[in-house]
Amino acid sequence: EEKQKEADKMEFEKGKNKYLADQVEGGKPVECMICYDVKDNNGVEFFVAKCGHMACGKCWDSCLKVRLECPMCKKKTRPKQLIRLFI
Repeated sequence: EEKQKEADKMEFEKGKNKYLADQVEGGKPVECMICYDVKDNNGVEFFVAKCGHMACGKCWDSCLKVRLECPMCKKKTRPKQLIRLFI
């Protein structure tokens, strides 16, 4: 189980870092992968799952109430596993 946790963490970091690097280095605003809301000063909070997919809090909440999986890749996802991003 400990090895699986470490593997999940590495997978999460790889996905999160690649997406954010692509967005920031490309000069693109960071946006929700579901509703396309953009991170700005309007108080939108973004969360990332261990699979590396990112969405705003509203979209994660809506999706995870229906199914406990990432809406993009269908990997098992729980609300307590989401990590808030501070960007």
